[in-house]
Amino acid sequence: MDSTRWIFIVKSYSSSSLGFSVFLVDPISKKIIQELMGNCRITYRQMAKKTGITATSVKKRISKLWKNRVISRPYVQLSLAMRDAEISHTDLTTDGTEHDEQLITQLGSHPSVFGAVRVGLHKFASGGNVVGPTGLFELGRFYRKISCVKEVDIQLVRPVGPSPVPPSQLYIYRGQKMTFTDPQLKILQLLWQNARISAKDIAEQTNYSARRVGQILRELQTGGGLYFMVHMRPSMMDSIPFWLIIDYDEIKIEPYAAVKWVYEQFPDAYWNAWLFANKPTIMHFCTAETIRTISDIVNITKEAPFAKQVRSEIFRPQKYFVGPGYIQLGELLGIKVSNHEAEYYSGKSEHGF
Repeated sequence: MDSTRWIFIVKSYSSSSLGFSVFLVDPISKKIIQELMGNCRITYRQMAKKTGITATSVKKRISKLWKNRVISRPYVQLSLAMRDAEISHTDLTTDGTEHDEQLITQLGSHPSVFGAVRVGLHKFASGGNVVGPTGLFELGRFYRKISCVKEVDIQLVRPVGPSPVPPSQLYIYRGQKMTFTDPQLKILQLLWQNARISAKDIAEQTNYSARRVGQILRELQTGGGLYFMVHMRPSMMDSIPFWLIIDYDEIKIEPYAAVKWVYEQFPDAYWNAWLFANKPTIMHFCTAETIRTISDIVNITKEAPFAKQVRSEIFRPQKYFVGPGYIQLGELLGIKVSNHEAEYYSGKSEHGF
């Protein structure tokens, strides 16, 4: 790793230079963030059981994460299966004439894009959803039409964890197709505006009984047609976000086992991992306190018997957008919305925690 180069990048895009302070995220807060990203409607009591602290302490921590803009307001959106979509990761090489804020905003103007970030000198990355070959082609053409973009490399990816997933559970991250009933759509109108709206408030606004509301909420949360989630903003934390990218020997090891190795070696750094569809490459999202720590992680990983090539990409600034799942759910509900930056704390509590 060229330490001088990466120090320059981090200093250029440090939170202090952008006018805000970072927030300390310890292992408990990290666990809370991960749980909220998977299910933003999880209760404080349920979270307390998972973290070993009281429900009151959980609520205070979530409130601080929200007010420090580490997590976005809660969102509900259609699952991948409902849209016949796949997740894409795109590496973009530029000619150096770009303005970060303008380019990232331009990338997010496409309805298929849910995130964009600078990952190096003349290099950006963008996450999106594509539907079939046509969707893949159209997204690639959109990227190639941007004047400062010189090279585009789109890969389909899927999440991979540190343990094998039974065949019967493979559908979970993609979700399942479901047909919404009229009562479900009525409640979805409220969830689309505030994914953590209480069952009591739903009952008051729909005139359904508390029991009926509870039943419908369970149907919506377990049916596989929706994601209940928050966006997480790594640059607001007291650490450096980066990708640990490993080209691995798929003869020697299964993808989940490679992720398990990273998870066990660097439990404080590891957050999640993504497997490339068309080549044996795994991209791990990690955070570290210093550039030196990242360098050490890379060097240790290079010694793994399954690692062919290892590299890191430090990123900031970044933006997350509401994305196609939220937009298309709005369309289903008769609400027109364009892709826009995910909303973080604005001083109002109706969409927060």
